[in-house]
Amino acid sequence: METGSTRGNVHDELTGLVGISRFREKAAELLLTSDMPWSGETAAVVYLNIENFKIFNSKYGFEKGNELLQSFSRVIQEVFFERLVARFAEDHFYVLTESRFVEERIDRIADALKLMGRGMTLELRAGIYEITDTGEDVIHACDMAKVAGDSIRKRHDTHWRIFDQELSEQFALQQYITENIDHAIEAGYIKIFYQPVVRTLNGEICGLEALARWDDPVHGLLSPAVFIGVLEEHHLIHKLDQFVIKKVCLHYKHCLERGNPLIPVSFNLSRLDFELCDIFQIINTAVYENKVPKNMIHIELTESGLSQNEDFIREQIYHFHREGYEVWMDDFGSAYSSLNVLKDFDFDELKIDMKFLSDFSERSRLILVSVVQMAKSLGIQTLVEGVETKQQLDFLRSIGCEKVQGYYYGRPMRYWDLVRYISEKGLFVESPGKRKYFDDIGKTDILGSAPLTDEERENDLNTRGPSLAIVERRDDTFRVMNCNESFRRVMEHIGFGEIAEAEKAFSKEAGSLYTSLTAMFEKTEQSGRPELYDFVWKGFYCSGKARFLSKGLDASAVLISLVNLSDDVSYIQREQMEEAGHNLFTMYRVVTLVDIPSDTHSFIYQSYKYSGVYELGSAREDFRKFAENDIYRDDRDRYEAFVDPDTLISRIRKGGKNYMSEFFRTKGVDGNYEWSEHGVVLVDEVQQKCLCYIRVINQEDIKRLEKETPAMEHRYGDSEITPELLWENAVAESGIGFFWKDTNRRFLGASNAFMEYYGFESLDEILGKNDEDMGWHVNPERFKNDEEMVLENGQRTRNVPIKCVAGGKLRDIVASKEPIYKDGRIVGLMGHFFDVSREKAIEKRIKLLSYSDDLTGVMNMRGLMDSGLRYVESYDFRDIDFAMTIMDIIDFHRLNGVYGHEWGNMCLKEVAAKILECIGVRGITSRPGGARFIVLFQFSNRDEVDELERELKDAVESIRRIGGIACNLYTAIGSAFYSDCESIEKLHQSAIDVMLSKKNNMT
Repeated sequence: METGSTRGNVHDELTGLVGISRFREKAAELLLTSDMPWSGETAAVVYLNIENFKIFNSKYGFEKGNELLQSFSRVIQEVFFERLVARFAEDHFYVLTESRFVEERIDRIADALKLMGRGMTLELRAGIYEITDTGEDVIHACDMAKVAGDSIRKRHDTHWRIFDQELSEQFALQQYITENIDHAIEAGYIKIFYQPVVRTLNGEICGLEALARWDDPVHGLLSPAVFIGVLEEHHLIHKLDQFVIKKVCLHYKHCLERGNPLIPVSFNLSRLDFELCDIFQIINTAVYENKVPKNMIHIELTESGLSQNEDFIREQIYHFHREGYEVWMDDFGSAYSSLNVLKDFDFDELKIDMKFLSDFSERSRLILVSVVQMAKSLGIQTLVEGVETKQQLDFLRSIGCEKVQGYYYGRPMRYWDLVRYISEKGLFVESPGKRKYFDDIGKTDILGSAPLTDEERENDLNTRGPSLAIVERRDDTFRVMNCNESFRRVMEHIGFGEIAEAEKAFSKEAGSLYTSLTAMFEKTEQSGRPELYDFVWKGFYCSGKARFLSKGLDASAVLISLVNLSDDVSYIQREQMEEAGHNLFTMYRVVTLVDIPSDTHSFIYQSYKYSGVYELGSAREDFRKFAENDIYRDDRDRYEAFVDPDTLISRIRKGGKNYMSEFFRTKGVDGNYEWSEHGVVLVDEVQQKCLCYIRVINQEDIKRLEKETPAMEHRYGDSEITPELLWENAVAESGIGFFWKDTNRRFLGASNAFMEYYGFESLDEILGKNDEDMGWHVNPERFKNDEEMVLENGQRTRNVPIKCVAGGKLRDIVASKEPIYKDGRIVGLMGHFFDVSREKAIEKRIKLLSYSDDLTGVMNMRGLMDSGLRYVESYDFRDIDFAMTIMDIIDFHRLNGVYGHEWGNMCLKEVAAKILECIGVRGITSRPGGARFIVLFQFSNRDEVDELERELKDAVESIRRIGGIACNLYTAIGSAFYSDCESIEKLHQSAIDVMLSKKNNMT
């Protein structure tokens, strides 16, 4: 009688076939007794498997899957009539039969299987093993048949394969691999190779993929395609993956110690890693022991490995994300359910399978475009593997794929070979400070319909699709990082044959376009929202929108859309723009529609000479600001009366026309005041709407206005005090250090206070010289830039802090400067300064008296020591012990150098906030300086101190992102007890010693 535990091995209840145990027993009996229907012929074991059965099960359910297995078993029994047929497990069937005609029988089963798919194509994979020795172990024969069937798993030109000499050698190699993996790891036969990952936007290496290679003394260099699958099949893959993880982390540590470039590394995990070991803890331990920032480790999961136990894998991905790791999907597009995987799992990056580049057909390219666009819409980065040609690289860059990997940039190689390769090829490694900058830019889809905002998508007037470009500003240069074909066509139409020609026109030396782009960058960066811009180039009127994307350490980037309004009339705000209208626009600097009852206005047209003046808020307030900032002082009262909204309509009516205009001296882009016509046109008397404009006038009108305009009258009343007398006394007696210079920044004069401050006895010592000639500024470049801005743009500077040398000492001053005008033209500048060294000294003394740290808000060292004295009193009088716990942020100095001081300050604030949140009212928190924090707190049991250390360490090391940059902080923490030291000084030193001892052990 069969027991429940053995019945499955003896008899398969679903199909009625024998199981593995009975098959082995019966087959051995038949082979030995020659009691077979095919007596006298060679026997064979046939392995039969439905290749895509799991997909069928997933699609139609287990019930339909069982029905399929039952139908499949009946077909096998019909084809192999009166032969020994068994089902071992799942969709694995075995037959003992004669070898003659076995291939034709398998083909008949394959044809029948295709009819069972319920609309889905089912593929048969079969293996044949001929038994030449009747005493051979039957299970071994079954294994060899399965090896033959599995060898054609990805082939579609055949259903079967016979186990031959080639497969025999492969099987022997597989056995060698499984038996020697432990020794290979211990003996160092497993090597870690790295293949570079390159960012398409800058051509710099932004990552590496760690790949295992087996350099065996017997078989030579084994391909991963040989041993990876074998290790997975025999559930040994976790041993290899653990080794790779530990080696990658150890290698990072060595690179850090030697000052080599630190590059993020990705590596593959198998689905089996999650079942065979605690891979999450193994990675965490390796990362912690080697102090690897978790944002430097990226985990790759293959798409095919996600189909089983989805809930468990999803939970593991969540844990990795929570710890600060990135998780990527490898080989995207290699399986059948890619879109479902994106829906069900949260990935940071898609590694697109290299098969899409294998033929690089039009169909493949269209699929790649769609995948990249879809990924960007989900906020997922993209990386394409298998890039081998410049044509492939250029295409991937053009569609916005962020990263590439392949032989075009380098094969997998040992790290030190990679270092030499990078140097020989002139490649660069992307610095950590650039990473977030380019990641932010990479999220933008330049092929999309309107990647500005949802609101912009609704209001985009360019119905034929926007021309888009990502433009970078670095120092005084602009570079088109990427653009779509529509943008290229627009640039060609307005006169630029190549993008490089446009970049030359964007240069500072070229003039107007540089000014327009600079203003546009500053405006969208400050507002943080899409901004309109306009410019005229060689008779073409162009308009568009700009949206700020990201700011790096020395560059910033915006997304711009561009429309040639001279050609694309569909974009015009009034839907039509006649050529005459276009010509008129080139004569205007600003055209704005004013709604008097609502006190609002909106632009019809603006040139960049006034892009920063109007805020599109209150019309009345914007007119006042314009008068203050851009109208010549002699004309301001008259201008404000001209644009007065309360009387605007009545004055137009009184003139008997529907418009009125006057001339005012208006500041231009170079800071000089030029005569311009300001006009108001009444367009809707009922709703009280007007068009206000500023128009360029011709030279004849300018000369007439200059001739008719009287010189400025200064009214001082009936007095002996004249302007000349006032000026003489200001220079001699005011006590204010002031000076004036010509347009070449050369001194023309200075007050007596200025001369005394610098120790000059005669004006001859400074006349005709500039600041560089004098050599008295610690940072002369900043002083020079400020003065050029005053002279070239008419901008005023106020209280700019500068260090200078005066009287043999380094002094702190604040300087202010403004242009000197004559008839509206800048003819020089005037400046004055104040010495703030004394004020800084007072401020420093006040800080010393203060108890709090200016940056973090926690106590400083003085506050800590004062609080410590109160804790001492409590110990002396009430015998309440207290501890001092000191925490250092490990490697903070390097992180501060990599990401910048602004990031460092944000980091210290975040750490202080975590400590305060953790300590609550239990104690006192302080920051004596740098990245060190100290906590004082009372306790009743010393175990409380250990617990607090764990809480503080966990709280600070849980920080995953600062200032938008992914990061991991590591801490060294130590404590000492007052009762062991009995002085604050000894307590402080003892806590430092404990902390440093732990820190040394960690590093």
